Amino acid sequence: MTNHFVNRSDRRSANSTLAVAVFAALAGVGSVAHASWSTVNLHPGSAATSSSALDIRNGVIVGNYNGTAASWGLTAASYANLGDANATATDGSTIAGGGTLGGLPFGNPQIFSGGSPVNLDPVPAFPGYIGGTVESVDGSTQVGWVVNSSFQFHAAHWTGSGATFVDLHPAGATTSMLTGTYGGQHSGLVSLPSGEQHAAVWTGTSSSYVILNPSGVTFGQAFDVYNGKQVGSVSMPGGEFHASLWSGSAASWTDLHPAGADNSEVMSIFEGTQVGYTSSFAFEDRAALWTGSAGSYVDLHALLGSGYADSRAEGVWVDGSTTYVVGYATRAASTRTDAILWINASVPEPMSMAGLAAAGTLALARQRRRPR
Repeated sequence: MTNHFVNRSDRRSANSTLAVAVFAALAGVGSVAHASWSTVNLHPGSAATSSSALDIRNGVIVGNYNGTAASWGLTAASYANLGDANATATDGSTIAGGGTLGGLPFGNPQIFSGGSPVNLDPVPAFPGYIGGTVESVDGSTQVGWVVNSSFQFHAAHWTGSGATFVDLHPAGATTSMLTGTYGGQHSGLVSLPSGEQHAAVWTGTSSSYVILNPSGVTFGQAFDVYNGKQVGSVSMPGGEFHASLWSGSAASWTDLHPAGADNSEVMSIFEGTQVGYTSSFAFEDRAALWTGSAGSYVDLHALLGSGYADSRAEGVWVDGSTTYVVGYATRAASTRTDAILWINASVPEPMSMAGLAAAGTLALARQRRRPR
């Protein structure tokens, strides 16, 4: 099966037409966000260039705008241009991503700390090295991937400089990538010569990785980790992707896939909240939130109104009783994506069946066109 992994810096929505019946079915599968939810469009100004928000922690939002790394507070007016290729993640202090300092084909793994980017190109050099990206950061730890001239991707770990690079690629694997880190655990994926791809979690060495794919599943990926929990997706025997939650082992797998959706993935976790998206075979993505079960699914896309036809949630942070979710949405009338912040001052609650029926009626009335 084709490698499904998409790194944060490349995540974008595209355009296609959505049948109203499919849209209505998806719009009705989860709770419509209740009155405590609000949204903030973080897109700087009125420029036609796209923007995306990819992570949030401690009130700091990072992502991309106009092809460069960007950061925000909790408002559009707080936008700052970080001046290099992309920003993928933050722990609220350090910003991680990839840049163009060395002019390499796949860019350079970087962190932004105190303003100026720090280049994490491996020292001594990774054989055949042609670039990499930092996908996640937690305190002094950074994780991501590097790639060589044979296009072999290796899971990578740093602690603040290129000289601290550690190759966490498991023996016998063809591809490995790290996508999240927290508290000494690292989430990611491992591909094998057999063609299987496994969601995996590491605890510090290349041999420490644990396969998370549940029994009978040969394709998966873990996108994030927090406090012993991992999130991502697995491909079911029918080919559809199911949003997934683990607690460090394949046996702990929880299927978060909501009824009525064709595909779903979880991109980020913070405490007991998971965010990502559902999608249909008509290629519609809808930003989504869960709190540990398929039945807890909340349709965040429903908050955006008819001006947006497509959305994904990429990062989440909870501060007391307030939940902050970041991502991006594609405008219905163009291919521009806008960085979006969703805010909820209370814990999401499942909607009653009557509420679900009303939500489906409202969705049919909107009849949004979905670009892909």
